[in-house]
Amino acid sequence: MPLNEIGIKKSGEDATLLVTDIPFWKADLGNRQRILSLVKYLHQQSITFMVLYLGRNDYRDSEAIEELELSSCLHYLDDTVLSHEGMKSVAPKTAKALSEFYDHDAKARFDVFLSEHAIGKILVEYIHLDYLVSNLHQQYVTIIDTHDLMSRRARHYELCGETHHIIISEAEEMALLDQYDYVIAIQQNEYDSMKSCLKNAKVIMVPHAVEPEDSAELVFVSGTAQWKSIVWFIEEVWPRFAGTGMVLHIYGNVCKYLKKYVRVDGVFLHGTVTSLDTAYGRGGIAINPVQFGGGLKIKSVEALAYGLPLVATSEGVNGLEKAVGKACLLANTREEWIEALSMLLFSRQLRTALSYNGLCYAHRHFMGTTCYSEIGAVLCGREEVQQVLECPGQFVETEGLSRFLHTRLPEFMQRLQALQERYISRPEVAERCHVEYIGERSFELFKRYQDSRLRMWMQGLKKVPLLGNALLYFKRKVLKWDM
Repeated sequence: MPLNEIGIKKSGEDATLLVTDIPFWKADLGNRQRILSLVKYLHQQSITFMVLYLGRNDYRDSEAIEELELSSCLHYLDDTVLSHEGMKSVAPKTAKALSEFYDHDAKARFDVFLSEHAIGKILVEYIHLDYLVSNLHQQYVTIIDTHDLMSRRARHYELCGETHHIIISEAEEMALLDQYDYVIAIQQNEYDSMKSCLKNAKVIMVPHAVEPEDSAELVFVSGTAQWKSIVWFIEEVWPRFAGTGMVLHIYGNVCKYLKKYVRVDGVFLHGTVTSLDTAYGRGGIAINPVQFGGGLKIKSVEALAYGLPLVATSEGVNGLEKAVGKACLLANTREEWIEALSMLLFSRQLRTALSYNGLCYAHRHFMGTTCYSEIGAVLCGREEVQQVLECPGQFVETEGLSRFLHTRLPEFMQRLQALQERYISRPEVAERCHVEYIGERSFELFKRYQDSRLRMWMQGLKKVPLLGNALLYFKRKVLKWDM
């Protein structure tokens, strides 16, 4: 049969099945984080991928699984209907050291599950689940993710006076692993050991991948001059991202003009700060929606120097035209802003490329020795301008990546919509939205009241004892018209 890049036999359109009894979506332990990372990666690949969980379907975990977007690929062994005949058809077979882990019911249900789905490759998490596939090596491409060599781990426990939950010799473990088509090692020492001992199985190195969470923080720093620009952004662009997990941090005196937006979901007004590190040190994505002005935009330069991917208007990149497309994205209309921010939100690769290119661009053009060399030469009486060394790094190519991400914009829009719908459906958010609606409606009535004759009548009624106090209480406490 033909092989793919790492040598795994292809099996047409048959699915890859990962089998585990670990509730990996909780991600509160190292082994759970390891499996979750692998599952998320495989789920994003262009293969038919399924996960079979041997534990019970706990409805309390459904929200976490849905947030991880794994509901479509996760199956539960309990959901497999098992007949009495199916139970009888299973013959126990497993290594002697692992006999206590054998689950007759689970094995029977597993065989029924395989008969109901087109599976080509089976990836087993941990050696204690070997009994599920011990009689299937000839029918399927079998892969085992060892996590640890249990024989070596058991010896270490014994040396420390502890008892390990699996007691197995190295010879027995290697003989068992050698029945698989592929054995996954998580670190180099164990890879070398298995490579030298296993004759039939192919050992592949799959370390644990650790990637920071997608940064969904926008940063805007400005004085009072550009308050209209950020107001436009909040009112025109931000509604598309509110409730998606993205947040907008605003720094500087501009916050004085934005008090009416203090309750907008995801918008945080920090005011002035003593150091730029406080603002730009958060990481994330810098924005500069400035609509008018002139000259070099200092805030855009600062963002590049701090290594933040930048999205800005044509005026925001005035004097930085060579950085457009390499270290920053250009956006002038509402649609362009939504597209640029969506690509950055869902593409770590693009964020990393723009961040690196921004640092290189700033190093080449905005270091002190570069910027002030000519004036220094004049003031110090030197005729020749000091030559500044170029940044050793080269720009990362982004044009092809940007074109590819543009083709995925419809998908990104759907993901944004799904995130917002999931956020709004939460009970606490729905309740807050209802309260805010009542507050907005009350304020609208207040403005109408201010412009009507009813106000004059109310002023007259205030002079009536008790009634005046009752009206005042109703207006302030119930309608909240004391603002």
